[in-house]
Amino acid sequence: MAHLIESFEDLVELLEQQPDLRPRLLRVLLTEEFLRLPEKVDRLEEALTKLSHEVFLLAESHRELAESHRELAESHKILVMRVDGLAEGQKHMMDLLRETLELTHSNSKSIQSLVHHVDSLDRKFDSLDRKFDSLADSQKEMRQDIKNLSEKG
Repeated sequence: MAHLIESFEDLVELLEQQPDLRPRLLRVLLTEEFLRLPEKVDRLEEALTKLSHEVFLLAESHRELAESHRELAESHKILVMRVDGLAEGQKHMMDLLRETLELTHSNSKSIQSLVHHVDSLDRKFDSLDRKFDSLADSQKEMRQDIKNLSEKG
């Protein structure tokens, strides 16, 4: 049954009474580009949902990286303090080593001086030993002489 459409209101009323005419009217009135808009909007909505999820994952990853960075910075600070302590300890050890070397050098000179004095004392003792031996020999001779004299007399 044909309907007579005389005004825009008549068209609206017909479309309300027969909703199955709407898609046909839209195909006639709109270009293919316009007709594909709902499909494009659906794809954009899906892409936006996926993108939102990826942004969420990136934000989580960024928070984890920031936490790791903070922990690394703290570890770095502790390591720097330890290295500074080791450097200070090494400086102290080097100072002690220098003092030890100076004392060793001084002791070496003292030992050389003592060796010289011991050598000198050894020579004096050798001389005294020879004199003592000579005195002992002289004493024996004197005893023998005294004994010989007392036997004669």
